[in-house]
Amino acid sequence: MKIASVLLLSLGLVGQISAQTTIRINEIIASNGSGIRDAFGDRSDWIELHNYGPASIDLTGYFLTDSPTNHTKWSFPSASIPSNSYMIVFASSRNIVSGSEVHTSFALAKGGEFVGLRTPAGVVVDTVTFGPQENDISYGRTTSAPHGWVFFNTPTPRSANGNAFEGFVQAPQFSHRGGFLNTPITLTMTPASPGDQIYYTTDGVTPTSASTLYSVPIQINTNTPIRAISTKPGFVSSAVITHTYLFNEPATLPVISIVTDPDGLFSDQNGIYVRGTNGIGAKCDPTPRNVNQDWERAANFELYESNGQMGLNQVAGLKIMGGCSRSRYPQKSFSLHARAVYGDGKFRYPIFPDLQMVEYDSFNLRAAADDQVRTFLRDAFTQHVTNEFMDADLGAYRPAVVYLNGVYWGIHNIRERQNNHYLAGNYGLDPNKVNLLDNDAVVKDGSSAAFLTLRTYIQDMDMTNPTNYAYVKTKLDVDQFSEYHLANIYTAEEDWPGNNVAFWNAPEDGYERWRWIQYDRDHSFKTTQLNVNNLEMATDVDCRCDNWPNPPWSTVILRKLLTNTEFKNRFIQLYAFHLNTTYDPDRVIAILDTFETRLEAEMPRHIGKWGGQRVPDLNSSNQWILPNFATMDEWRANVNDIRQFAQQRPVVAINHLNAKFGLNGRSQLTVATTDWTDGIISLLHKPLRADIATGQYFKNVPLTLTAVPRTGRVFSHWVVSVGASQTEEVSTTLNLTLQTDTHVEAVYLIDTSVDDRTDSTSPFATALDQNFPNPFNPSTIVGFQVGTQDLASVQVRLAVYDLLGREVAVLVDGIIPAGEHSINFDASTLASGIYIYRLQVGSEVYIKRMTLLK
Repeated sequence: MKIASVLLLSLGLVGQISAQTTIRINEIIASNGSGIRDAFGDRSDWIELHNYGPASIDLTGYFLTDSPTNHTKWSFPSASIPSNSYMIVFASSRNIVSGSEVHTSFALAKGGEFVGLRTPAGVVVDTVTFGPQENDISYGRTTSAPHGWVFFNTPTPRSANGNAFEGFVQAPQFSHRGGFLNTPITLTMTPASPGDQIYYTTDGVTPTSASTLYSVPIQINTNTPIRAISTKPGFVSSAVITHTYLFNEPATLPVISIVTDPDGLFSDQNGIYVRGTNGIGAKCDPTPRNVNQDWERAANFELYESNGQMGLNQVAGLKIMGGCSRSRYPQKSFSLHARAVYGDGKFRYPIFPDLQMVEYDSFNLRAAADDQVRTFLRDAFTQHVTNEFMDADLGAYRPAVVYLNGVYWGIHNIRERQNNHYLAGNYGLDPNKVNLLDNDAVVKDGSSAAFLTLRTYIQDMDMTNPTNYAYVKTKLDVDQFSEYHLANIYTAEEDWPGNNVAFWNAPEDGYERWRWIQYDRDHSFKTTQLNVNNLEMATDVDCRCDNWPNPPWSTVILRKLLTNTEFKNRFIQLYAFHLNTTYDPDRVIAILDTFETRLEAEMPRHIGKWGGQRVPDLNSSNQWILPNFATMDEWRANVNDIRQFAQQRPVVAINHLNAKFGLNGRSQLTVATTDWTDGIISLLHKPLRADIATGQYFKNVPLTLTAVPRTGRVFSHWVVSVGASQTEEVSTTLNLTLQTDTHVEAVYLIDTSVDDRTDSTSPFATALDQNFPNPFNPSTIVGFQVGTQDLASVQVRLAVYDLLGREVAVLVDGIIPAGEHSINFDASTLASGIYIYRLQVGSEVYIKRMTLLK
């Protein structure tokens, strides 16, 4: 077997040492997972320098680089290295000095790269080019032959290098990939090279040379996780290879297998899943429990689609996640973290097929938290209901079945982690330039300074003053803020507004205005909350208790903004819009039916695992926690509780609005136009369409309609009909104050200055229009023309692609007649970003760009 060090030496690439100095690069580590930490608490890559001479060397102005062409990439500050001493330089990309520590402007690549050291005059002192590295294994010079480079299983920062290894053993090959099986198999494991010995385990324990030695094929006829390594004297053992074999899996949902050392899960001292003997108290539970520790364990993670296709098989970091739910419920929630120290630093798979993201840093396996005892779907369902008509930042959802070391562990909800990487993936932001806060402006990422300044301004200034309010609108997305609040008000979320609040901005990337995130909605849509007035709760001047449920910080912004007439009127009529659309009972129940059906086939097995259980030693403050639902009838009754809320809440919500704002009922508004593809008609800022063009809106509260024609059309006028009375308005913006039922029609005309196509016998050229509106959210109209001399039908294909060239939607694919066409493109399932749309008519191709901004 050719090993990296021998190969590099044969190529003359390992390094060269200048004869003019006694300093050299002695050891490097490019994947520091469990070694020394820097002053910031991070396990950064590092480069060790060794001065093996009799005199101290001043390093000021010396250069270190990871580029063979940019020799002066990073220079030392004032620094020196004494004689016969070692110095660690952290390759952390921080480019700073912290006390006695120095940090370069670059990091090392685990896959291999170049490192060079030069004097201030540019003289090469030393270089090394290294190949792929393994976690926690350093690469350095041998003490016996300083020009030779080898691997060290135990890194030795700031000291002489220790026992060396010649290279790495390659992992064994499995005859069968993990996944779903219906019949027993005979598993063969093959070493990568002669002399390799294979050791394996079947209980999740990480294999070592003390594990079972593989000698004959293994018979597998029951759920079994196989973990194996290859070893060889003088070499570093291979990476652990893991495959889980699952028998007779019903597979109505995606299946996830987590394989990890049982000690790290269940032991009293180290287990993250148990009360244990090494715990700490937490917010909702002062009893010391291991489960409250912020511990991470290495685990192998496999994802299989319900059709048996393997999506992922890699090592990741496994943690218990959640707040109070950690100790309240028997089934715990996990978070999975892809880190370079485990191998690949990403999960490179479309975990959520409805999104356009194909790589993730982390995600959650949520055990439904406070809804574990009721429906197991409430949080995801509550968020999903807002998806079509609201401007909402939501966490994607997929239910899955989890196996833990081959043991069935029940349903878990795969959820996006709504952190800075969530914003980076969904908005294309730099995750290091995001300000992400929660609750009372607690910093998760970035800084709270700008938000606290804004909140103080809103609190102290007169929001009835149009100038003051205009300023606030430049710093806060007031419509998105309104929709976030009315969603939690309408659904009567119990653990809000004094908890489960998150908001963000990213001014350097064009998102200066603060936006709010929906998450953890486990106490929404409950009939026990049916008559609760969350509108009053969210606008209360006085807190009802010390810090929950509605402390002053949680209500001040909405309270103050509602003193502004413009904001108040928009808030009221936005609420009306969502009563007509988002929270229409028939729509809500149809979505709930889908969520229920998706879980129904799997729920009996889940109940068999967790049904009727509860944490046995809940402290007195948590005695209200119910045991998990124990039968299918109980689960269905809990789901039906959501239906009852959906049916009964509208009347309650309207009464709350009437009482709060002194309203006197609603009238029906009907908006019409001859052809809805002629342009966009918006009520406030919400685009209408034919199926939502009629609804009930509050009387004596102004609202606006706006008509924007697409290319090839011009807006002519509005026709406003109230009873037998009819008036016309020519402005594209129509201001209305309803007193009774009203009918409004938008009239468009063909724009003859663009192209006269009223004569159907007149040929015209094929063309692709710019989509309208653009940017858009979530739908836009794509217009195009198919032109031929004889007006015959032709083959047409209109498709949308992301910037990586992946097809995300096909709008037209078939033979259509020549003439003018328009297609409504609904991108509600796509992430924000730039997309390409391509029209092919016969052999002609036309391409344009569109921008989706959610």
